[in-house]
Amino acid sequence: NPSRVPPLHRPHACPERKCGEGRCAAQCRQDSRGRPLDPIGASEQESTKDKPLRKRQRQTAACWAVSIKITMQLKKRKSDFLACIFDFDGVIVDSEPLHAIAKQNTLDNFQINYPFTLFTKFKGRTDKDFFEYVSQELAEGKATSEEMDTYKRQVYLRLFETVPLIHGIQDFVSFSRKRFNKLGLATSATARDFSLAAQKYPLQTWFDVIITGGDTVRHKPDPEPYLKAMSILSVTGHETVVIEDAPNGIKS
Repeated sequence: NPSRVPPLHRPHACPERKCGEGRCAAQCRQDSRGRPLDPIGASEQESTKDKPLRKRQRQTAACWAVSIKITMQLKKRKSDFLACIFDFDGVIVDSEPLHAIAKQNTLDNFQINYPFTLFTKFKGRTDKDFFEYVSQELAEGKATSEEMDTYKRQVYLRLFETVPLIHGIQDFVSFSRKRFNKLGLATSATARDFSLAAQKYPLQTWFDVIITGGDTVRHKPDPEPYLKAMSILSVTGHETVVIEDAPNGIKS
């Protein structure tokens, strides 16, 4: 529904009325300041300061396009699915950047060298898996996994005070509640991390079942979190839609 798209990302009115022909779509997609959103229409003189903003604008517009596409597909396939299970970090709350910052601060605190690809590699996996890997492969005896995990929790707790919901997730959950018989949440996050978000937002009222890291023996990318959620919801994989944002979650 285009009316639900934030004004900043709506296509600008085309003065030549040719948008339908696709010849000037790139030039007509402008933000509220009249600047084009598409790379084709971007100014070559674009300042370095504007680049992160423009990248975020393109990402948000792309997310809305995917959300609308998923919604239309689900409407067309109304009889196929009985349940929808959501991931938590990066799908319900925008906490992935906070986890990365807290882990980075932790490694910096213990003076541990690391490649920046490390955080992407472990996205969607537990902090235990992350710090055990760091302890064995990178720490060189500077800190144990337990020491790093404890420090990271303290940093994350301070950062979490400002964590927002993913933009549009409340409307999407409301739509999903009408569309599916059952809703679930399956995450490798600890019950403690989930409870922090549940204190800020009414997450427990959104789902029929909630699986956190303490509810399973194995965690993502192992399929156990989703298998357990489906078992409690009494549905099969063919009857379930999963909303994920990380490669390890998709593997799960």
